[in-house]
Amino acid sequence: MVDGDRHTGELLTTFLGEIGLETTCYSDGDAALAATRSDLPALIIAEVVAARLGGLDLCRKLKSDERTASAKFLIFSVIGAAKRARDSGADAFLSKPIDKARFLGVVRTLLARELEISS
Repeated sequence: MVDGDRHTGELLTTFLGEIGLETTCYSDGDAALAATRSDLPALIIAEVVAARLGGLDLCRKLKSDERTASAKFLIFSVIGAAKRARDSGADAFLSKPIDKARFLGVVRTLLARELEISS
């Protein structure tokens, strides 16, 4: 997960932990990009506005690389960026403030698709 706001990162990490998912948080997109290229997660969650490399650019880079293109990508933001998220290759977009039930529903849907493909 990439979010420069520590509180949002902690909240989303708590939500994900409640359904048994492990989360690694990064405060900037460059660190997430490097980590993702060495250990591809099933789902990447990123804020549009993040230090060094924002969520939209991170998504474009990962979706354009055949080694990482299969990763599911959820972008969220306080600004209306659903179309830009879609255009960057994101699998889903959520607006802040994040609604817990909606967030977990989207995460489950994205991961269920990943499990179907892997099976």
